[in-house]
Amino acid sequence: MGEPRPAPLELGPDMAAALGFRVRRAQLGLTMIGVVLPASATGGAGPTGLVALTAPQLARLLTRTPQLPLVWSA
Repeated sequence: MGEPRPAPLELGPDMAAALGFRVRRAQLGLTMIGVVLPASATGGAGPTGLVALTAPQLARLLTRTPQLPLVWSA
């Protein structure tokens, strides 16, 4: 078998374009994948992540302490 060839984008955008690779199209596709996958995961999980991120901060505001109150965060 031979050694695996590197992906064209790993060589840099100039070299990939010189090899005939459509750099802008690949970048757009990869960006879309990078946006759609986290958005669908967030949509599927619902507001769980939002609550997990905001609960400690809200607990700190309510208790007026400099540390994060773990009991109140729960």
